[in-house]
Amino acid sequence: MNKVKWYGAILALFFVLMGAATIYSCITNRNHLPLVSLTLPEMVEDGCYRVPNQAVQEQGYRHLFVVEEEQGAWGKEYVCREILLPNVSNEGQTTLVYDDLGGLPVVVSSTEPLSDGTVVRLS
Repeated sequence: MNKVKWYGAILALFFVLMGAATIYSCITNRNHLPLVSLTLPEMVEDGCYRVPNQAVQEQGYRHLFVVEEEQGAWGKEYVCREILLPNVSNEGQTTLVYDDLGGLPVVVSSTEPLSDGTVVRLS
């Protein structure tokens, strides 16, 4: 009977340590995600949105990033989605985007370069 208690205690300790290690790794990983600032696009008319110029990026082609909320393994995650912009027009400090952004918030700034599918933290 004494051996059974020892094996049970060792097994319980193993599960406690594995649970603590898993939680620690998930928490510290989130602190290293890119930090982004968001703004909501202003709808001008059907299929046309006004966004700040900082949201539109040009790297050989025009694009911007929107952020979607998804369910992750440990709760909500915020994922960047790249939207290509074939039709835009500048209006001073803002840009008119002729594409459906789906009412999603637009990334204005980020602490690191983004790509489609990047998980981010919100500021």
